[in-house]
Amino acid sequence: MKDRKIYFYKLTVDAGTAPCVDDNLLSLAICKPMLRRTAGEGDIIIGFAGNELDRNNRLIYAAEVTIRLEDGAYFRDRKYSHRKDCIYEWNDNAYKIKKNVNFHSTQKDLERDLGKAPVYKRANVLLSKKFNYYGCGPTLDYSEVIHKAVTTLKRGHRISHSASLRKELEKLIEKEKLRSASVLGKPHHSATHAIPRNDDNCGVVCSPCPPPPTGHQKTRARE
Repeated sequence: MKDRKIYFYKLTVDAGTAPCVDDNLLSLAICKPMLRRTAGEGDIIIGFAGNELDRNNRLIYAAEVTIRLEDGAYFRDRKYSHRKDCIYEWNDNAYKIKKNVNFHSTQKDLERDLGKAPVYKRANVLLSKKFNYYGCGPTLDYSEVIHKAVTTLKRGHRISHSASLRKELEKLIEKEKLRSASVLGKPHHSATHAIPRNDDNCGVVCSPCPPPPTGHQKTRARE
């Protein structure tokens, strides 16, 4: 699909919440509001580890968007209410933070994730039933062209690519074989509590991460 968009970005936190992988479904419901605003069904999202997780910027997940939910539909539908990233609820004509949420637990977090009331322009959620999630498990290697683009990427995501980078990303997607839900590893760490943030980064304090791998790991559960 030549017209599909390919997004990639670096994760500063991999705690099983953004993305959230559960019941053979990957969801991106919090964090990355600009990506969630523009990505649609058929687009590809690739998440690499930020330097905080792995100095080699390992591949954490690749997913094809199979469902796009808008206007807070994800947080209003009971079938998603058990998921770790479904942390908001509709109450008294406004979105509120659920009780006992230990991350993204401030009003600033809510506005960063969903947007300001009463419109909530950011309340879009991307779902995927075609993904590979590696977490801190064995991951797939990728080319030096992609690696250079990832290492130079700052905050935010990238969607505009040179012809050579687009070609390498398409090769990576083909190698990923995104036809079903594949969970090939666990998150790097778990969320323990939240801290207030004044930027677009995730306000989550995590338990200690395991030592980063020494290089790109090519071992894979299936080929």
